[in-house]
Amino acid sequence: MSLFAGVYPQKNILNEGEKQEKILLSLAQTLYAEKEYMQVIPILNDFADLYPESHFLIRAMEILAVTYEKVQMFDKALATYEKLYQISGLTGNGLDYYYNQARILYIMGDEKKSNKIYNDIINLSPDSHIARKAKINQDLSTLFQ
Repeated sequence: MSLFAGVYPQKNILNEGEKQEKILLSLAQTLYAEKEYMQVIPILNDFADLYPESHFLIRAMEILAVTYEKVQMFDKALATYEKLYQISGLTGNGLDYYYNQARILYIMGDEKKSNKIYNDIINLSPDSHIARKAKINQDLSTLFQ
């Protein structure tokens, strides 16, 4: 036993609930890496139901949104990105989620809504990398009209 055991608190010690959250999230990440997408979806939906206040929730939702895209469940991917944007707001990650909404809307054939979001992003954060991506996507969509 260390001379200092108990004297200095250890960092990154998870409580029992957080350990369970991390295990469930790790299982979902492993299944995702193995391309077992249809197994990932119920695990992450259960995660969101069981741990709505988890500090791992955003990561779980990000994986869920991408998984929905992989299995072409675009309506569910869109809804998940919308929730992520509502949680994150106009932060850097929030704009990424907003951008992903536009991208999914375009895939779903709703170019009007997609372009509206791209315009919003460009107006909200004109110098950001995400605004540059939005502008490129707008330009590309006009080429194919």
